[in-house]
Order: sequence, then C-alpha cells, then structure tokens
Amino acid sequence: MPFGSAPSRAAATLVGREEQLEELRGGLAEATEGRGGLFLLAGEPGIGKTRLVEELVELAVPSDAHCAWGRCWEGGGAPAYWPWRQVIRACAADVSPTALTAQLGGGAADVAHVAPELGERLPGLVPSPPSQSDDARARLFESVVTYLRAAAHDRPLLVALDDLHAADEPSLRLLVRLAAELGDSRMLVVGTYRGNEVAASPRLRRVVADAARHGRVMALGGIGEKGVAQLLERWAGAGVPAAVVRRVQEVTDGNPFLTLEMARQLQAGPRAEEVRLPEDSQLLIGRRLGSVEPAVVELLSDAAALGREFDLSTLCALERQSMPALVDDLQRAGRAGIVEEVGLGRWAFSHALYRETVYDDLSPDNRVDVHRRIAEALEERHGDDVAAVAELAHHSFLSAPADRGAKAVKYCAAAGRAAMASLAFEDAARFYARAREALALAAHVDEHSRYDLSVALGEAWFRAGDLPSAREAYGAALTVARALGEPDLMARAAIGFA
Repeated sequence: MPFGSAPSRAAATLVGREEQLEELRGGLAEATEGRGGLFLLAGEPGIGKTRLVEELVELAVPSDAHCAWGRCWEGGGAPAYWPWRQVIRACAADVSPTALTAQLGGGAADVAHVAPELGERLPGLVPSPPSQSDDARARLFESVVTYLRAAAHDRPLLVALDDLHAADEPSLRLLVRLAAELGDSRMLVVGTYRGNEVAASPRLRRVVADAARHGRVMALGGIGEKGVAQLLERWAGAGVPAAVVRRVQEVTDGNPFLTLEMARQLQAGPRAEEVRLPEDSQLLIGRRLGSVEPAVVELLSDAAALGREFDLSTLCALERQSMPALVDDLQRAGRAGIVEEVGLGRWAFSHALYRETVYDDLSPDNRVDVHRRIAEALEERHGDDVAAVAELAHHSFLSAPADRGAKAVKYCAAAGRAAMASLAFEDAARFYARAREALALAAHVDEHSRYDLSVALGEAWFRAGDLPSAREAYGAALTVARALGEPDLMARAAIGFA
C-alpha cells in the first residue's frame, strides 16, 4: 500500500471560504507563537474541506512551518495508525538521524511500533515488543505525542489529517490524546471528515466529540450564489447568465466540486444558456465518466475497488496486461479529469466522488469477483508478509462468498493478531468479528475455530475497554464450549465473561 501524499491542488482559486481561511490562519499564527490548537472541518463530499486545508498549507510554507499530511484510506484495508504513520514519516524525513534520535527520546521503540519505517533512518531501531499490560497503549500514545511535540519545538508543525471518517478507531483515539496536549505546543492539527458518516457511527461520533472538546469544529456548507457565480465565470468565462447561475445553485446546493463539474460543461457549450443541466449530482458525475471508453471505465472499476489511491503494480497484476497499455488507459481517464498521477507508480481518483460512483455502479457479483482477484494478486505479490495482512483481510472478506470464507477466516484472524500486537484493539475486534462472520459461510463449520475467534474477540474488546461487547463475545464462546462438552474451554470462556 503506498503512502499518501498531499492531495493535488485544485486548479481553481479558493472561493467563498475567506472567513474560515482567516480563522485557520489565526490558528497557525498562534501555533507559531507556542499556542497550538485543533480544527476539525466537517461537511459533505465535494464541499471543499481538503481544498481549504491545501490553501492553509500554501500559506504555512512562507511562515517556515513544516507540513505533514496523514490521509486516511477510504477504500479499506489500511494497517492500524495509518494516518499517523504517514505524519511521523513526513516529520522524520527532513531531519538528521542525530536530531531524530533526540526528538524520539526514550519513546523511540514505541513510536517505531506505529511507524516501522523509522528503522530506515535509524538502523538498529526495532519496535517495542508486544505487551498486554494495561498501560501499554497509554505509553505508546504518550511516546507519539512527546515525539510530535519535540518535532514542532524548533519548527512549527502543521498536521493535516484528511478523511477522518475513514480512520481506524485507534488513530482517532490517538488524535484525542494529542489534542489535549496542543495548548502549549507549536503545532496546529487540522482534520477533515464527512459529518454524515461520523453521525451514522456511534463509536466514531463519540471519539470525534472527545477530540472536538479540545478544539473547534467548522461545519462547511455551500458557498452561496455569489461564490457559484465566481466559480462559473472563472471556468466558463465571464457573462454567465444569472438564470444559469441560479440553476447551478439549485442543482449543486453550492457544492464547489459539483459547481466545477457544471462549469466544465458550460465551458464546452456554445452558449451558457443553451446548455442542458443535469437534474442531480449523480447524473452530473455520470456524464464525466461517460466521456471515456467502456474499457477504461472497466479498468477504473477495478481501480476503485483498490481505493481512492492505487498502486500501478497491483493494478497491473490484477488486469494482467502490460504496464504501457495500462498507463495509456489511465492517461485517457486522466485527460478526462477522473484520475491523476500522484507519485512514482501511484495514481488516484481526482475526487472521492468519482471513485465512489464507479464502485457503486458495480453489481454485487462483480464486486465479489474484483475483490477476489485483488486478494489473489496481493497473495502473489506479498505472500504472508504481515505488512499486507490488513489489506489481504479486507479484500478476502469482501470476496468471502467466492470460497465460502476460507481466505477471509485465515487473513482476518491474522490481521486481528497483528492489530493486537500493535495495541490497536478496536481494529483487532473488527477483524476477529469478520473472521467469525466468514466462518459461518463454510460448508462444515469448525466449532473449535468459532470458539477461538470468539475468545479472541472478547479479549480485543476487553483491552479496548468495551466490557459489554467483551461479555457478549465471551458468552458466545461459552455457548460453543457447552455444546462441545469440553470443561476446560467452558472454564476459560467463563473466566473471560466474569
């Protein structure tokens, strides 16, 4: 899985966000002076959350602040602490080994647990051994927070966390811990998330609310008719009729991304007032996708199953075609503005809405098939490499009906063990629950496996501090043990339940 980089800057100048940008600038100025803080930007897809942060990053460069992006993996399958892994990697990239060692201090082995790549900068550094002590995760979080504060001591640090609605829960809990320590630091943390997706998840909602107590939430809405007119004129030329502006405002509700889609269509028309505007956003995005050949759309469907950002080598193995032919098709989609090259061997959908629309258009059978092929391609490339086990678990689970859940049980259980070793207990619980769900697809369910997974799930929830869920899992294990008639197993499950 490639490391996320800063999302590419949109061509259009930021419009309609002057007030919010000014407040963010104020937060950056205060952080520079040693009064750090947290801003959380909430809004629907395309509303301009990431674009606003990009503008702040551009302003931060002249102020000599270091900027570190952590982009959450919307496609699923990222390892635990993925956004923080990227942030730590970015912070460590520009300092000498001597300075890095000083910044890490006594918590170096703990921080390496989150970002193993630190070993590339500091040979001999190994992550701390797995620990099941009650304070192990608290110590891990403390070490990461101490390192980031030290990294920001000599040079102000702007941490941009994109798409927090897709973050793993341990990453969000680490954000809560950091947020409480920002007040006397030279660090500004800005996170973006989709408010509706967080609201729909009680667990995410609670964690985001905990973080918000230490900062400020900005809810971004539409940019208004004046802003819509500015965007249309910058793309389609001056003189866009007021009736067209009002119509675009009605269809897009001031969503900047959708407004730009409208502007491109107006730009292509002979006269703005003669262009027929779609009735809703789905039709609008569908028009863009319809501008490329069906074979390219099919390729994009496979890429969408990999995630917002995808690796060329994995996609090439999936398609089983030559790299030049693959790049040629991607360049066609790139000319249509659907995807873009974001690094050596890495491409991404230019907006999450493109990826989601393409993926949502897949039939259930096609989804199972593409995830099955991705899992097979990952197996060929990575084998049993623990670094790829979370991604393998994700795609194996989504293709579980293809093999009655055999691979999903194997890789989800392995991913659960890896997450436990990383002290990412909530992630471990999710993987163990998926393994148990996939086990039910087998023609003949191994009850001992069901028992083991239930016990592992109970332990993960217990370590995460969710006692009701832990008791439920241990209770399920006890039920299985009674059916098997094995006293030792019943005792183990009963102790966990108690």
